[in-house]
Amino acid sequence: MSSVPCVSIVTPCFNVAPYVERMIQSVQSQTFTDWEQILVDDGSTDHTAEAIRAAIGTDTRQRLITTTNGGVCAARNRGYAAATDGTKYVYFPDPDDTLAPDLLETMVGYMEAHPMVSMAYCAFQWVDLNDEPLTTPAGARYVPSGLGVRALHDDEPETPFVSLYCWAPAPEPVAFIRRSAYDRTTGWDEAFGQHGEGVILFPQLTFYGDVHYVPRRLYRYRVRPGQSSRVAGKQERAERRVVDWWRMADWLADEQRSTVRQAEWFRYYRLDPWKGFRTAWSDARSGRVLRATRFTLGALRRYAQSLVTGSGAGRRRVHCA
Repeated sequence: MSSVPCVSIVTPCFNVAPYVERMIQSVQSQTFTDWEQILVDDGSTDHTAEAIRAAIGTDTRQRLITTTNGGVCAARNRGYAAATDGTKYVYFPDPDDTLAPDLLETMVGYMEAHPMVSMAYCAFQWVDLNDEPLTTPAGARYVPSGLGVRALHDDEPETPFVSLYCWAPAPEPVAFIRRSAYDRTTGWDEAFGQHGEGVILFPQLTFYGDVHYVPRRLYRYRVRPGQSSRVAGKQERAERRVVDWWRMADWLADEQRSTVRQAEWFRYYRLDPWKGFRTAWSDARSGRVLRATRFTLGALRRYAQSLVTGSGAGRRRVHCA
């Protein structure tokens, strides 16, 4: 390995003593070996730090930083600040998950072959506490199509701003980022906090290159009790906060601001009604007629409004529920 590794891996850790050893071992087992890993213990109250030290052992590519609790975004930023200057890529996996042995080799190879790409992200597999695979939602990358919506296919790797803004299936720990592009973004927003922070960061990377999807399940995302991302109602709150964050981004250039407005318009007037029609159809087939009727009327009302307001570019901002 050179004195400056190719990849800086930053892993924020909080109360993950039972799981972090498996994450560390999965990094140590990578077929691509030119990396460093900075593990940030974010004020854990269990034995996370001790578990990290034991798992690292004598591997000099990995090191532990301890800090007072500041949240996952603050921990990522602290780890990134400690990374070696001049690394080419940065990657932020979670401490309770694991990497397929060829994740780094695959993602570095992809980025090297596509120098215009600022970020690439892979598919993931849900696993249980014993690393057994679980049914994993496929997700979809939605884009405008005429007067409607379509999902991008796996052989269409480019993921545009609008798809990332509309919560494309790109959770934070699957994103492999070119460092030169990352340094031009606002980074991980510590004031925003957790859940949805990737929908703040990742669309910014489309301003500085392309964002591509690699349809290989190279990341094992552990499903366990008490996960922050699985708290009921958190998704809806985060979606509203994401909309507000982008509306208040006063650093955007005019063209970028237009891109944001078009994405907001698409989501409110096209994607949300389309999802409403799908929900109504499912409810109708299940005999929930009143609920189906309510979803249908709401979707029709919003879609009809879109025919009056026209394109999102240059129009007034919509009110998102």
